Amino acid sequence: MTYGLAAEADLVGEDVRLGPAGSRFAVVHRGKRVCEATIPAAGRHNVLNALAAAAVGLDLDLPGEAIAGGLAAFAGIERRLDAKGTAEGIRVLDDYAHHPTEIRATIEALRLMAGSGGFTSCSSPIATRGCATCGRSSRKCSPPPTA
Repeated sequence: MTYGLAAEADLVGEDVRLGPAGSRFAVVHRGKRVCEATIPAAGRHNVLNALAAAAVGLDLDLPGEAIAGGLAAFAGIERRLDAKGTAEGIRVLDDYAHHPTEIRATIEALRLMAGSGGFTSCSSPIATRGCATCGRSSRKCSPPPTA
């Protein structure tokens, strides 16, 4: 079963409304509305993840109400926009995004969550392997040694 936001998919998320606290959308399977879903996670990527879960539910012959209930109850994944607390009025979130596609999706979700208030992002350096030629971790490599 294919899923996505394009009409050609077997399972489609329609009327998607992305908000700072989550998303709402209709789950439509081959033209038939299965349920109205609400997920407590911001971002288009989370809608797509929820559609994947809904596809599994349909494959297991779960009714639409059970699928909608399961999606609404999902509490999220540790270190994916995980709320850590508030300090001096600033909300602190932790996210493990570590490759460009995940980072883009996380930033898209943060923009939705922040609204017009904006946000500040910090990242930790990513450990890299040393260069095969010189052994340094820098992206700039010294010339290969001469014999």
